[in-house]
Amino acid sequence: MKNASSKQLDQNFPSHVHEKISKIMDVWRSKDQKVCSFAKTASIQCLPGCGRCCESPFVETSALEMLPVVEQIIADNQVDYWINRYGSRSNKGTCLFYEPDDMVPGNGRCLKYAYRPLICRLYGFVYRRNKNNIKNIITCKEIKRGLPDSVVSLSDTSKLYPKAVNIHESIMEIKSIDPHLSRQQIPINQAFLSALNYLGLFLQIKR
Repeated sequence: MKNASSKQLDQNFPSHVHEKISKIMDVWRSKDQKVCSFAKTASIQCLPGCGRCCESPFVETSALEMLPVVEQIIADNQVDYWINRYGSRSNKGTCLFYEPDDMVPGNGRCLKYAYRPLICRLYGFVYRRNKNNIKNIITCKEIKRGLPDSVVSLSDTSKLYPKAVNIHESIMEIKSIDPHLSRQQIPINQAFLSALNYLGLFLQIKR
């Protein structure tokens, strides 16, 4: 059932925009299920409270994958708040949705966790093929340090691969939704602004 803000969004944005957002979130749900299954089988997980990957100034995604969170921000009438937050983070380069834990260095949380893009969902739990077409599990240094025994076993456990997510195939699934809006991987804060400008055009047209 839709709330009042969702109904308002239906009036502001054309159906093809909602269709893109729906498809993006379908891909996210599918990958979440696979990551969960793989993590359980491989006995690996993100360390409690860890936000090290979110602190990187090199997190990139596409404007396309920022549409769901921007749509929600518009629905909640929080555009000004997030634009101001964007301005305060633009020099640092860290994700505007990340809130660090002041008490524990390296820890933090995502303020829009349900709308995080694919890279945030998959990082540490995917595989890619090397130049010899051999599957290699990609995990992060924090998981390696926190769960060394589990990570060591990944390198020679072929039965895990059917449950693992292929990073390249996942990216191509997203790109197929809208090749134009997903054509370029850019810093996440820049992608947010691009998505905001894209949806903002429809709001201006309605006015």
